[in-house]
Amino acid sequence: MEFSQKNTPHSPSYSFWEYDIWFRDLDLLVVGGGITGCLTAYFYKQRFPLAKVLVVDKDPLPRGATLRNAGFLCFGSVSEYLDDAANHSSDYAAALMKDRFEGLQILKTLFETKDIGLKIDGGYEVFMPSETEVFEKCLYGLREVNQIFGNNNVFKATLDPELKLGLPKRHKVIENELEANIHSGKLVREIHKLLQASGIGVLHGISICKMENIHDGVVLDSSYGSFKTREVVVATNAFTRDLLPELNVYPNRGQIVVTSPLPHFKRAGNFHYDAGYFYLRHLEDGSVLLGGGRNLDRESEQTSDLSVSPVIQNALEKILREVFLVDEDFSIAHRWSGVMAFGSENEKAPLVGTLGNIHYIVRMGGMGVAMAPITAKRFVDSL
Repeated sequence: MEFSQKNTPHSPSYSFWEYDIWFRDLDLLVVGGGITGCLTAYFYKQRFPLAKVLVVDKDPLPRGATLRNAGFLCFGSVSEYLDDAANHSSDYAAALMKDRFEGLQILKTLFETKDIGLKIDGGYEVFMPSETEVFEKCLYGLREVNQIFGNNNVFKATLDPELKLGLPKRHKVIENELEANIHSGKLVREIHKLLQASGIGVLHGISICKMENIHDGVVLDSSYGSFKTREVVVATNAFTRDLLPELNVYPNRGQIVVTSPLPHFKRAGNFHYDAGYFYLRHLEDGSVLLGGGRNLDRESEQTSDLSVSPVIQNALEKILREVFLVDEDFSIAHRWSGVMAFGSENEKAPLVGTLGNIHYIVRMGGMGVAMAPITAKRFVDSL
């Protein structure tokens, strides 16, 4: 028989070795090598041990939010809960908080604390003197929020912020004893080890250009050639509309600055400000990380562009000077941005669904480290 492109079972650009190990008889292809995609692949392999699973990502390293976040293991603040309840409903806000918390517990069962740099140092929501009314509303809402966690006193007012945290006396604080943080790079490194130990393939530098449902699977065109799989999971979060433009998923940039090391600044824990739109933590080398501010320029920050902007960068430096590093002399050593995903009306709940043999697990609402484990596990458990 003469050679014909349509008679070949796979793209002729593949060698036998490439095709045999990575692309032959694929059961599941996960598009997106971030936390959500990798944990979906892991839970799938745990449930279906004989399945052949492959994860592909377009970049050398995950570049959306997984490695460009602030390394917070948080599940929300009181003011964020009240904001979500006002914009959606109390049930919606409570479900988000509870799911995030459960997701963090799953993460803790998968990895050793030291391996991912996990520290449970607590979280602190800071209120300026001009926010007295907001602070009082949060105090009133403490009981409602604590009911989510079985009436345990998870959130409470800090009696002496100056003595406990070194903050100016005029600041008010609500603390959360269960909040933690991690080293995002160490987490990704351990996730990759987990996938390798589970027999899951991971290939970087492959962009998926097109997906087509067929009766027994999905045919994909990629930057590396065409291939077929039985099922696909799209876990590309902020970049989802590149493949599934009909979904209610929109990118939102989160910008970050890190100071040079500050020997005298040793405040453990995570600090939140302005309904969670600003967030700060102390890093191991003595530097201070501050991120956020997308609420100051929502239109410009609804982008997948990974550059930084003067508007947000200047605002971050101002917050450092006026709220967290008052009277401290500091300089900025690092600036970067990551991209989160929300709905068109700032929806934060994950979007999970199926289109034929193509599934999607997207829109982590700015807290993918917490939401990814529980969302991925629930999806796989539902199969």
